[in-house]
Amino acid sequence: MNFQLSRFLVDNVNHIECYLVKNDKIGFNDVTQEKLDLLEFPICNNVKIREYHHNNLCYSYERHNDSQKVTKRMYYIEKIINNNKFQIMAFNEEVLPVHQFSCSSELSHISNIERISYKVSNRMNIIVDKDDEGLSYIYLKYHHSDNVDIKKISNDFEKCFKKLNKLYSIL
Repeated sequence: MNFQLSRFLVDNVNHIECYLVKNDKIGFNDVTQEKLDLLEFPICNNVKIREYHHNNLCYSYERHNDSQKVTKRMYYIEKIINNNKFQIMAFNEEVLPVHQFSCSSELSHISNIERISYKVSNRMNIIVDKDDEGLSYIYLKYHHSDNVDIKKISNDFEKCFKKLNKLYSIL
């Protein structure tokens, strides 16, 4: 697969997420550690998170260390590629002070997540989010900066897509 990173780096995009999709769904209920071992990347983080969503804001609370974060996302591109195997979302994510997430009874979504991150590089992780219903969401997350070597990052994307394709074949 020839992934063209530059097509997604428009406007103020600073993050790209590539979700694994099968049968038009991004959640999988048969993901085991054995299958995830095919990724062959080291686990760099395993945390339990509670997220509250309201409009384009997300308040995240890490339950093991009381870390709190509010992020705001502005989406620019959403595209399905590689025979409907990947859903790519390019967006600008901004970290805000925690007090910017107002107390609201109009939350659009609350979720409890167990997040396992596999380190690909300093700017890229493969992430597996498991929710309360047992569904696992597998995605590649890339943090962009203007001073990165696009050719190297594109090669990292290719390497990850190969590993995710291998995982896709057994899900």
